[in-house]
Amino acid sequence: MNTPTSLILSNSIFEWNQWRKENPDVIPNLSGVDLTKQDLRNINLSSTILLRANLTGVNLSNANCRNANFEGANLTEAIVDDSNFSKANMAGINLAKSHINNTDFSGVDLSHSNLTKAELIECYLIKANLKLAILQETNLNNSYLTQANLMDAKLVQSNLTNVDLSNANVVGANFAKADLTGVTIEDWMIDRTTKLDQVYCNYFYCQSRQKIINDNGNLVNFEVLISKVNQENVIQVENNVPDYRYTPALLNKNIPYNQKNNKQFNPKKEYLDSSIQRLQSRWKNHQN
Repeated sequence: MNTPTSLILSNSIFEWNQWRKENPDVIPNLSGVDLTKQDLRNINLSSTILLRANLTGVNLSNANCRNANFEGANLTEAIVDDSNFSKANMAGINLAKSHINNTDFSGVDLSHSNLTKAELIECYLIKANLKLAILQETNLNNSYLTQANLMDAKLVQSNLTNVDLSNANVVGANFAKADLTGVTIEDWMIDRTTKLDQVYCNYFYCQSRQKIINDNGNLVNFEVLISKVNQENVIQVENNVPDYRYTPALLNKNIPYNQKNNKQFNPKKEYLDSSIQRLQSRWKNHQN
C-alpha cells in the first residue's frame, strides 16, 4: 500500500488528493522531504507540515496550501500560479528566483524569508508578516501589501510599481533604488529609520483618489517628495474615469454604509473579495 509520501514522490497527485478527502482529520507531516522539481499542480497541501522541505523548482500552481507549515523550506525557483497560501507559516523560507502570479498570501508569516529576485506579480499579501524579509530586486508589480508588516525589510532595487502599501508598516525598511511609481502609501507607517532617500518614482498615490506627480526627475528622496505635496502636483481622479484595476488609492476609501440596509459598500473589499473568490473557485476541488 502506498504511503502518503510515496504518492507525492511518484507524482500521484490525484491519489494524494483522494487520500486527503478520505482522511480529513489526518495532518500530513512531510518535514524534510525532498520534492525537487516535482510537478505538484492542483495538489491539496492544506495544513500539511513541510518543515525544512526541499521544494526547489517545484510547480505549485493551482495548489491549496492554506494553513500549511513551510517554515525553513526551500522553494528556490518555484513556479506558483493561482494558488492559495493564506495563513500559512512560511517564516524563514527561501523563495529566491521564484515565479509567482495571482496567488493569495494573505495573513502569511514570511518573516526572515528570502525573496531575492523573486517575481510576485498581482499577488495578495494583505496583512502578511514580512518583517526582516529580504526582497532585494524582487518584482511585486500590481500586488497588494495592504496592512503588511515590512519592518526592517530589505527592498533594495525592488519593483513596487502599482503596489498598494496603504496601512503598511515600513518602519526600518530599506527602499534604496526601488521603483515606487504608482505606489499607494495612504496611512502607511514610517519613521526616520525608513530609507527612502534614493528611489525611482514618476507618480504615487498619497490620499484617496489623489495622484501625485513627480517633476523632479526619476531618482528622488521620496520622503522629501511626500513633504512637498501641494495642489500644484496633485491630480484629482474623477469618478467617471474607468480604471480596469481600480486605482489602489480609491480602493482604500470606505464609503459610508446604508443604515437602512445596514450594509457598507467598500470598493476595495469588493474588488479583493471578488478576486480571491475567483481563485477559490479553483481550489474548491482540493478542499478536505
